[in-house]
Amino acid sequence: MNRCQFVMLALMLCQALPLSAKADSVAGDNGGGNVQAGSDLTADRASTDKASADKAAWDARRQAQLAETRALHDLNPDPIKTCMAAQPAPPAKKRGPVRKVIRAVGKELAYDSVNFMKDAIFVFSAQDVDPYAVKKPTNKPYEAFELRMTDGSTAQVIQYPDGSSILQGGYMDGTIVAPYSGGFVIAYPNGSRARMVKEGQDIKIFRPDMTVTTFKKGMSGRYDVVNDKMGFLGTAAPDSQYDN
Repeated sequence: MNRCQFVMLALMLCQALPLSAKADSVAGDNGGGNVQAGSDLTADRASTDKASADKAAWDARRQAQLAETRALHDLNPDPIKTCMAAQPAPPAKKRGPVRKVIRAVGKELAYDSVNFMKDAIFVFSAQDVDPYAVKKPTNKPYEAFELRMTDGSTAQVIQYPDGSSILQGGYMDGTIVAPYSGGFVIAYPNGSRARMVKEGQDIKIFRPDMTVTTFKKGMSGRYDVVNDKMGFLGTAAPDSQYDN
């Protein structure tokens, strides 16, 4: 091999090395891209699978809720129709003017006497009791709660001796709540129904629209009314004159 041939061979080797390295680099880049693409494809597939699982779970809950709502319409006997809250109010008794005056005077004298005794208990008793608190009526309806909603409307919950209730006032006027074996069934004025259950001191309403309204009791004794979709709806305050 002469000098000229040696120089030509050296130049060819020098030119081949960068090309080979570049090819290796390109091959390496392509391999990394394939790995990244595979990872992205796996993540997308996992996300799709989770979305499908969530939708299937929601559909199952929806079907169960719809079945439960239909069952509330098929109760036999129907507590909404047989409860005391659904019955027409008895006609008011008529009394003559003289009898009204005598009855009013007697009530005032009895009221003064009872309050005198309560004042004495409040002053001289060493027990931590409220003598002005009274028992809930067991033989007649009474106002158990007052609802104050965020739209400014108010409603009173009138409870009856059999445990049923009716809402009076506001956009919920005429709603009836009646006890049954599964808790309480709620009949709204538009004909739909929901189920209400007590969980400790809280109250939950499972509505036919797949939302849950919770009456959560606070330290003051009032309940905050919160829907898991619509948010805060208002408050429910129990009548403070009763001892429980």
